[in-house]
Amino acid sequence: MNLKRFSRIAETGENILAGVAMVVLSLIIFSVCLEIIMRYFLNRPLFWVVELTEYGLLYVSFLGAAWLLRQGGHVQVDILVDFLNDRRRKRCAVFSSAMGLAVSLVLTVFGAMATYDHLARGIYKPSVLEFPTGVVLAAVPLGSLFLSARFLILMLDQLILLKQDPPGERKEI
Repeated sequence: MNLKRFSRIAETGENILAGVAMVVLSLIIFSVCLEIIMRYFLNRPLFWVVELTEYGLLYVSFLGAAWLLRQGGHVQVDILVDFLNDRRRKRCAVFSSAMGLAVSLVLTVFGAMATYDHLARGIYKPSVLEFPTGVVLAAVPLGSLFLSARFLILMLDQLILLKQDPPGERKEI
């Protein structure tokens, strides 16, 4: 499979996960507004809203991370990189993507192991909803898997750009 095809498949998955994250975020907003109305105007609070919001924020964060990385929306500290020449900047970008790939792969593997363990043992969180912990944790390996794919694509794209540098621009400071 070539890089363009892999990138298109990853983009489709990222868009689907980002759409799910938007739906979850909309449900969070709706439920919090409903909780405010129920608590302060009708004096009948909804006890499940806080827990549902906690789970929803976990899902929004992990499911939207790869899409956000593709859009260039993650925080970048580039104060030192701004002082480097173009070739060194590209090397730093490759290194940064490699580190992001390594971290997201660790999250994917250990998140999948924890999710499987919690689902296999039937662990529930003792709370208002008594929601299965494995279902809550499932967002971590799923989102991290797509984040890993996006970091891999970025790293390969940056390596290609680095190799395409003309020899005249390889001057080091």
